[in-house]
Amino acid sequence: MTKVFTALALARLTVAGTAELDEPLAALLPGGTSVPSRDGQEITLRHLATHTSGLPRPPKGMLLQALLRPSKPDPYAGRTTEFLLRGPAGIRLGATPGRRFRYSNLGAGLLGSAPAWSPRRSGSAAGSNTGSIPSPGRISAGWGSVCILGRAPTSGSGTTG
Repeated sequence: MTKVFTALALARLTVAGTAELDEPLAALLPGGTSVPSRDGQEITLRHLATHTSGLPRPPKGMLLQALLRPSKPDPYAGRTTEFLLRGPAGIRLGATPGRRFRYSNLGAGLLGSAPAWSPRRSGSAAGSNTGSIPSPGRISAGWGSVCILGRAPTSGSGTTG
């Protein structure tokens, strides 16, 4: 359910002009965050929203944990912002972004978090982390999706948060 709200929030931000579907993910994340590409194609917000980024389902190192502890209710509980941002580092994409559907919890988490660092969000500078994403605190279930749901678009769109 959280992924649906995250995609709807992206649509809202896009209509309000505070996000663009074809913005590269790397441009929205803090400097030094490693984001893979393939065949010269960068991962965009559109790729994350449509699960066509080529990113794997779980972040690196979580698959074995999930297999060994299948009864753990929420494997993402207690994960930090830093954990999320380290997720794409060193990953070889399974497909060129935009070419193939591949469900990705990692991609959904990054999509929910990326707009918080955008320089167009509420007039703040990129990386200022003035949104609801804790740093380096814990991330709630669904990772950063709440950060873009709880804020109203700017520029007189006529809607409220």
